[in-house]
Amino acid sequence: QAYGSFAEAVQVRTKALGGNHPDVQRSKMKMAFIRLGCGDVSSAENLLLAVRDKFQMTLPYGHPQMAKAVNNLAIVAYHNADLSTSYGLLKQSRKLLEHWITSDKEACVASVTLSLVINNMAYVRFKQSLGIQSLHLLKEALQIQTRCLPEASPHTSVSKENISFLVGVS
Repeated sequence: QAYGSFAEAVQVRTKALGGNHPDVQRSKMKMAFIRLGCGDVSSAENLLLAVRDKFQMTLPYGHPQMAKAVNNLAIVAYHNADLSTSYGLLKQSRKLLEHWITSDKEACVASVTLSLVINNMAYVRFKQSLGIQSLHLLKEALQIQTRCLPEASPHTSVSKENISFLVGVS
């Protein structure tokens, strides 16, 4: 039922802004996560692939929204228990964000998004029983976060907790 209401809202937004508008595509990413939450992985993946394709046509290379779309595809691959594909997509998302940051466009926003992608990479590596790689990735993400976020930021707190957990496990 939530999906139907959200889909109607996206139709209204599409009429108002046009189907290629980034806000419409971001709404479709949210729709994909509703589908994923309902267990419809295939539908979620198809929506995210369409969003990624639209972003490729309308946004400059490396744009954080494009990186988020690729990151979200990695989450779907993870739900499909395809850790290799998931990690490959996360690496692709990371590359997009690193390009955006080095081109000095909204560097801090992209940096925080990059740190979240690296955190996701760490989670996948942990699930693949690669704890040392996971720990290095978490430390890298924390370094990025501390450059752009306040000390008490939820992102830095979670990264610190994850590092403490991994240090305690090893």
